[in-house]
Amino acid sequence: MIKIRPSASTSLVRSQQLSRQVISDIKTLLVFYKNEHNRSLSSEEVQTIAGLLKTLSYFSAKLKEASHDQRWQIVSPELYQWYFKALGILKAKEWNLFKECISDLSQQILPRLLSLGFQINEIPILLDSEYKIHFPQVRKIYCFPKVNGKLVKSRLENKTMLLENNQHRVKINIKRLLENLEDSQWSQRPRIAGTSIYYKQSGDELGQVIKTIASETSMAKEEASELCNVSWHEFFNDKLYINSRRKIDRAMRLIKNISPTFYEEVVSVTHAFSLLKNTCLIGATVISYYGVCFLNPRSDWNVITFADHIVHEAAHQILYAWHELSPLLVNCNEMGYPSPIRDDPRPLYGSFHATFVFLRLVLFFDQLVRKTKSREAEFRFHRHLQGLYTGMDVLEKAAKFTPKGKELFQAMKFETARFKKRIPRPDPKAYNRYLRDYSN
Repeated sequence: MIKIRPSASTSLVRSQQLSRQVISDIKTLLVFYKNEHNRSLSSEEVQTIAGLLKTLSYFSAKLKEASHDQRWQIVSPELYQWYFKALGILKAKEWNLFKECISDLSQQILPRLLSLGFQINEIPILLDSEYKIHFPQVRKIYCFPKVNGKLVKSRLENKTMLLENNQHRVKINIKRLLENLEDSQWSQRPRIAGTSIYYKQSGDELGQVIKTIASETSMAKEEASELCNVSWHEFFNDKLYINSRRKIDRAMRLIKNISPTFYEEVVSVTHAFSLLKNTCLIGATVISYYGVCFLNPRSDWNVITFADHIVHEAAHQILYAWHELSPLLVNCNEMGYPSPIRDDPRPLYGSFHATFVFLRLVLFFDQLVRKTKSREAEFRFHRHLQGLYTGMDVLEKAAKFTPKGKELFQAMKFETARFKKRIPRPDPKAYNRYLRDYSN
């Protein structure tokens, strides 16, 4: 039977496997595009794709020996975002847009090579050049490609850097390159105390992902359009977000004190937190930005509330990795089934996720109640227990699992039966109590 209880080592292994799989899948997309358009590609495009493939192979080899932090530097959430965007474009056969994707991929990979100190002669932008890039100031870039032993200076044209040698003229968007370099140097950003988890509050990719999250929620269109990231200015100066960051630090310590295993699991699958504002959305994670936990904090959230949602979003990350590596549910998109937490019908995959998350929360709050005797923890424990029982009933009736999915569901049933034997019916006085972050 699959082990369903928290395990940092298991989650870390799956996360590492997912990193390698994404690199492999990106290479597959590039090879497919090259084979489909081999006769119409320019020599420069062929060389660029060849350089990307070689660099991705280099990354793949490095992943085998990379530390946890290095893995996130090599395969960042932005690379996941690139892959899912490019996959959709290829499926739609929008070839011109895919050419833009190739350029974007080059601009993502270049700063990662630089920030990690990788030495490689064949790079995606100037295949036959060795180069140094210096960043003496945030707004200035100087590039000195070395071609056949001779230095060739690049020119700055407005907001574009033009790299030249005797074979290529390649334009690079300076703003995008700087953003990607900043992201690859994530260790310099504000972090969760005692961890390598940092805060991510800016970037074009982040903005695109937030729009995707807003479009996929059940919020009204007008409300969804208001969802956005907290700016760095607000992050450092607004009292709500200053207090929220302190509470997140304390929530992580609480998780660690209650269950070091839960804490280690959260750290193993979380690369960054991103604070949102506006709308009623509470929190979110998406596979297309794997590793980022989105939270929309309220002033009345306490440390236990934050701990709840940190464990909640980490559970989604765990199931994402599991499902991407080995699909678990056959009828993912089947609609019309009730959700354990929401009144509106959701795809069955959403109900599956919610039920798995409730099981994780039940396991955590069971320990929290036992060790702290907190009344709020008790309320949340019964609320999550009710969500678990409801979700398991839905999955039992409607879900069509793959063989791996059946193993997982059997493990979920085993844990649920343990709680049902002890608590056949959650206390309605507890689970009906008004918890704003879990009200239907």
